[in-house]
Formats: sequence, C-alpha cells, structure tokens
Amino acid sequence: MPADKQFNVQCGASLPAILKSITNWAELHVNDGFFASVLLTDEQGKRLLHAAPSLPAHYNQAIHGLAVGPEAGCCGTAAYLKETVSKRYSKGSAVKRS
Repeated sequence: MPADKQFNVQCGASLPAILKSITNWAELHVNDGFFASVLLTDEQGKRLLHAAPSLPAHYNQAIHGLAVGPEAGCCGTAAYLKETVSKRYSKGSAVKRS
C-alpha cells in the first residue's frame, strides 16, 4: 500500500480517537464530498452511538441514542440484523438487505 494511503493509530489511543482517525482517513482517501461515520451500539445492543466528526452536529444528535430495530432506518436496521443494508431510492421500501 502506498505511504499516502496508509493508516496509523497510536498504541493506547482511546476508542473515540481511533474512530475519529478512521473516519478522517476515509474522508481524505475515498473521494471528494464523502462523509464517513462509524456507529456502534450501546452495551445492550439497543441504541446507536456515533462517531461522525464531519457530519453536522444536528445529525449526530439525531442519530445518537436512536433505537435499533427492523424498521429503524439503514443504520438501526443494520445493527438489528447484524448485516449490511442499503437505502433504496424508490418509493415503497426504505431499506434493502444486501
């Protein structure tokens, strides 16, 4: 892998610092206008916790604490199903299993 595409994390870094580094790296190296986010669940797996430093604060506030479930948007459904889902841009179903 070219040196400019490598990703490094300091040993002992906190989880928020690691997630911020990952999202910043992805935003720099994927493409122009790309925003990265990492969503985790709480210890019970029932609520989403976020790491999206480049997204607007109001978006982060809306996602943080969102309930996980089969009809909880792409992020909440993916966490519920424990698999990748994607948004379908047609009327009808908002989420499609990949």
